[in-house]
Amino acid sequence: MKQQLMALFELQKLDLEITRLNAALTALDGALELRKKHAAAKKHSDKTHQTLTDTELQLKNYELELKTIDAKRASSEKKLYSGAIMSAKEVSSLEHEIDHLKNQQDELDGKTLELNDTVETLREQSKAAAAGVQELEQQVKDGIAKEAVERKRLEAEIEAMTPKREELASKVTDRQLLSRYESIRKRTSNTGMARIIDHKCNGCKIGVSSFIVRNAYDGKTIDYCENCGRILIMVDE
Repeated sequence: MKQQLMALFELQKLDLEITRLNAALTALDGALELRKKHAAAKKHSDKTHQTLTDTELQLKNYELELKTIDAKRASSEKKLYSGAIMSAKEVSSLEHEIDHLKNQQDELDGKTLELNDTVETLREQSKAAAAGVQELEQQVKDGIAKEAVERKRLEAEIEAMTPKREELASKVTDRQLLSRYESIRKRTSNTGMARIIDHKCNGCKIGVSSFIVRNAYDGKTIDYCENCGRILIMVDE
């Protein structure tokens, strides 16, 4: 019986390794975190670019408005100094209009200068944001490619272990013991067996009676943990 338990213990070692590889395979998420970062950076870049576009349009409108005011002011000044205006009232009205246009012009000049600075800042920010998106895009591609290689490696390892597992399972000639192991494994995190260490089941860490410890040491019977139900074995790792 001890030989059967040892064969089963070797099978469990392989099962745990297969479990570890499958967990590593499941953990491969297609560079999810990098894709999230890329999506956030793309959103920020698009928003910055849209702000730049809107600001450039506003600047263009200011410049067009300035041209219109300049033209009106030039026309009014030409009319004022042409000598064609004879009425003092008309002269006063025209002078008032020119002053008003000049004030508008000064105000728009200030806004245009301020907006020019804003546009330059936004252009730099937009350029930097776009560069950041490109960098993250490349990181995503590299991450996915790296994961593809890792996935292939893990799948190959798991596939290679399949015949090895069949070979180890065939050495457990006590089919009832093997069936019990498989049943326990399904409900105990893939560990159907547990070593006894310091009079405790290494699976659930609960104490084991001295009677069971002696039986497990002799290896003549199949003993189970009274708490978790795992098959117990006394063996050095």
